[in-house]
Amino acid sequence: MKKVKAKRKFNTLNELGECPVYCDINNCFFWIDIIEKKLFCYNFSSNTLEMENLGFSCGSFCITTEGKLIFATDDGILLNYATKDETLIPIPDFDPALERINDGKCDPFGNFLFGSMDRMENKSIGHFYRLSKNLSIEILFDDIVISNGPAFSKDGRFLYFSDSFNQQILRFPYSENSKLEREKCEVFYEFYGTDLAPDGLCVDNNNTLWVSIWGGYKVLGINDKKKIIYEVSVPTKNVTSCTFVKRKNMELFITSARKGLEKVDLKFDQDAGALFSAVIEDTDHTTDTFSLAEKK
Repeated sequence: MKKVKAKRKFNTLNELGECPVYCDINNCFFWIDIIEKKLFCYNFSSNTLEMENLGFSCGSFCITTEGKLIFATDDGILLNYATKDETLIPIPDFDPALERINDGKCDPFGNFLFGSMDRMENKSIGHFYRLSKNLSIEILFDDIVISNGPAFSKDGRFLYFSDSFNQQILRFPYSENSKLEREKCEVFYEFYGTDLAPDGLCVDNNNTLWVSIWGGYKVLGINDKKKIIYEVSVPTKNVTSCTFVKRKNMELFITSARKGLEKVDLKFDQDAGALFSAVIEDTDHTTDTFSLAEKK
């Protein structure tokens, strides 16, 4: 097993940093603070970090093929944020009084998948959704306490899902138009008997699954044979999500959270809520995007 150490890149003090996404169209790296309702953007070309107050509760977002942002909010899907068009697509069977939107990601076919979760984090009232290219939203499965991930094998045949409450990573057979059947999923990896929970995921071009470990000070790289082949140590406890950015070297960018830490913990965990990065060798990665048109 290879071991590397992540270094702090920006001390953004995020309460709940999540949903890191790199956009190669505009050479920018984005992420959000779900609790503080903030969007962060690091522009590699100008070497500048910008923060914007969103003004709405957002659990995840995705990049379109044109480099625009689509947000999954507690009020619905916001398609035209850049133009300040507040038209929303309603999310079915979603109660913002009891649930909030959480993690999401595009599949290799140009659809956007995202989940909801119980605000109290103890009842299985959440759902997992797919926003298709025709802008319809369908429920793929439900009975979720905390929805995290998702991520996809590079051929799109498998979907990985973090069932954080039950400390499991599930793997489903997947296709562009399929429902997800619990009977056909397998427990890909589990963390029973520990205080650790799988959080955000990504998959590189080697089909290695990179798992952010809430409560674990690390990101794990697990190959398709379910063997841990990489451990990235992170100098903060609550690691939330990760994705790759291709610069001179391939770097894993990692978000984190101050949420869940007491004041006394924060005195020692001074990097909580920061953005981190680590150079990872022998890998590659591409960002899947949302498209209103069929991919050729």
